[in-house]
Amino acid sequence: MMGVAYLRGNDVDSIKVNQKYITQTYTREAVRFIDQNRDKPFFLYITRFSTWRVARQRRCGRERHYVRRGQRVPTVACWPGKIKPGTVYDDLASHLDLYPTIIGLTGSQKSQTKKPLDGEDISPVLFGTGKRKGNEFAYYSNGIIEAYRKGDWKIRLPQKEVKQGNAVIVAAEDTLLFNLKTDLGEQNNLLKSNPAKARELLASLEVYKRQIGNTPPPLVQRMPSDDSHIRKRAERAAGKNAGK
Repeated sequence: MMGVAYLRGNDVDSIKVNQKYITQTYTREAVRFIDQNRDKPFFLYITRFSTWRVARQRRCGRERHYVRRGQRVPTVACWPGKIKPGTVYDDLASHLDLYPTIIGLTGSQKSQTKKPLDGEDISPVLFGTGKRKGNEFAYYSNGIIEAYRKGDWKIRLPQKEVKQGNAVIVAAEDTLLFNLKTDLGEQNNLLKSNPAKARELLASLEVYKRQIGNTPPPLVQRMPSDDSHIRKRAERAAGKNAGK
């Protein structure tokens, strides 16, 4: 797995990252930012890294790959006088939508890049005047698309086996096809019963990749690999096998 780096803007701030303290580091930087901008309007977006990791590790049952975890999460939006209380929206939206939405709400289009943005302006969703434009989403891992969703359907591309020593960390799997409307837990592979839908999604994925372009290269080309999570999973797997 690629190592982890702290970025400040588009510059690498540090490649010596102890993931145990990422949440504390983010919080400290957030407080510093608030203190620096307390006398003027600002927008701060922060996610709690460790909270998600703990929740993910506690989930029971079979774990296929991280793209099946941490992708569907709740979001709460509050804007008194603008967003109607009690509104529920369960269609597709993404954290990538925040940037174009804020640009639209602040009227700052002219000061932003002219390049296509990954997300969509979801102001109509927030204000109850419409739905999000577009219904597709790509699941990336280290710059590679491993799964693709369009509407209610999601296709998972073949997964190679991942091993640490003799322990299998992620089992190899063929293509998986799910209908998220009827199978939110992604338990029923519909590839054999609906091959036409799989072909349709794969064709749409190729169009998507041509539109979005190639993923930019990493800013840090060489740095220590952080495989601590894989080693821990290997230890757990070895312990379970020893107990059989």
